[in-house]
Amino acid sequence: MDSQKTKYQIITANLTGNRDSAVIDVTTDKLFKTVDKIFLYGGTSFIVSTNKNVLITNGLYINNREVFPSLMDGALLFPYPAHEIFTDNINAEAGGSQFKCTVTDTGNAGVAYTVTFVLVLKDRA
Repeated sequence: MDSQKTKYQIITANLTGNRDSAVIDVTTDKLFKTVDKIFLYGGTSFIVSTNKNVLITNGLYINNREVFPSLMDGALLFPYPAHEIFTDNINAEAGGSQFKCTVTDTGNAGVAYTVTFVLVLKDRA
């Protein structure tokens, strides 16, 4: 029997820059009960400043429950100690729930990049 108690589910979307948006609508892993944390990386350098141009424009929902409101600054979801109030203790149902949001680039550099969400799933079913 597999004793894995934590899984990091990776969700990516590509933005072309210049105010481009991407709709994310995926199913969480059915083998885990809870979404415990959510992190967001805007780009590949994995430093907090890369999230400054990412906006969650239509709210972020798990299982039709609003976890973050519309116009949420993506920088607040970067894994940084001061951001734990936003990223930790999400306590949303996983187990095949829908993860939905729209992310929008707010910069004007016109450089394409990948937005990566990391869902920390807990409690293997």
